[in-house]
Formats: sequence, structure tokens, C-alpha cells
Amino acid sequence: MLTRCNVLLVCERDVCVKHDRCAEAVRQVSDVANHINDHIKQQDNFIRMLAIQKSLACPAGPRILVPGRVFIKEGQLKKVCNIIFYHI
Repeated sequence: MLTRCNVLLVCERDVCVKHDRCAEAVRQVSDVANHINDHIKQQDNFIRMLAIQKSLACPAGPRILVPGRVFIKEGQLKKVCNIIFYHI
């Protein structure tokens, strides 16, 4: 998301007199951009998990919002009955 900053700060050794300082600035901006992108992903994950928590029918149902829990996949949930009926 914030990778355009890196493109703007790239400087070549031949052209730039202060290449070391410029390279350090590029590294710092890259670190900040990665941190912000990770935070945005975590917030998107939290919003998805909160929506799922709110969609559960029972208010006293299972709590899925737990620290460290990550949303992995979205799809249809199929319930399988644990009682097996034998037809004679």
C-alpha cells in the first residue's frame, strides 16, 4: 500500500552525493510502510472477526474474538450430525 514511497526515494550511487543517507532513509521509510501495512491487515482481520461474532445467533454463544486469533478462510459451513441412523 505504501510502496510508492520507496520508488520515490531510490537514488543511484553515481547520481546522489549522499547515497548512504539516502539509502538509510529508504530503509526507514520501508520499515514504517511495512509496519503500517501490517497494522492495516490486523485491523481488517479484527473487523472480519467482529462481523462474524455479531452474526452468531446466540448472544451467549462462543466468543471468537480472542487475542492472537486470526481469520484464515471464508466459506460455507456444513453441519454434520454425529448421530448415525442405520436403516434396517
